[in-house]
Amino acid sequence: ACWFGIEGLIRSGDSPSSPAIKKCCAFLLSKQRENGGWGEDFTSCYDKDYAVNGMDCYGDEGSGVVNTAWALMALSEGK
Repeated sequence: ACWFGIEGLIRSGDSPSSPAIKKCCAFLLSKQRENGGWGEDFTSCYDKDYAVNGMDCYGDEGSGVVNTAWALMALSEGK
């Protein structure tokens, strides 16, 4: 969701240095796992909270390919 938010804000004229975009990038960086990736699952949608152990059951040290790709796209967009 961060990627969609950052992309939308930038496309609507916000600067990558805006407080909202900086806050979103800081949030993403705070959730990066030790292996360099990101991961959560669908439970964060209905719990309205970050699913810390969301991808653990898949054996990739908690990181997922899609989650990592979206985080990197958001950070790239937010520079």
